[in-house]
Amino acid sequence: MLRSSKCPEGSSEVWSFDVHGFNFKRPKFGCLSGFSFCIKGEWTFEGCKGNSTGQLYPANPALTERGTHVVAIPISSNTLVLLFPKNLINKPGNVPEEFSLFSVDEELMIGDMKLIKGGYKTEIKEDLIVIKVPFE
Repeated sequence: MLRSSKCPEGSSEVWSFDVHGFNFKRPKFGCLSGFSFCIKGEWTFEGCKGNSTGQLYPANPALTERGTHVVAIPISSNTLVLLFPKNLINKPGNVPEEFSLFSVDEELMIGDMKLIKGGYKTEIKEDLIVIKVPFE
């Protein structure tokens, strides 16, 4: 069964995760290499946001004083886009080549959306790392 949006037409659901002191390596590899989530925590529903600012998406990720702010936005009834700040690639301990593929190795829930396991190509757009991931 396909999921319907919680938001009225013309706006998008925006989910965020503030990462504090964790890394973006693959748990499958002991959180030492690859590109995925190696964190614990909860996603937060920020609300329904319109995109009248001319930006690519209605919310943006960022490196913050305390860590990294990641954004997830459902773009259809079975696909969401994950947004990471591009400058995450250059943080100490990260290897740029590892950011070409984002992996979902284990069940990951964002609200009521369960990401489907697999490897997903990343795309660099402006100052963002963009990954489209299917969910059920």
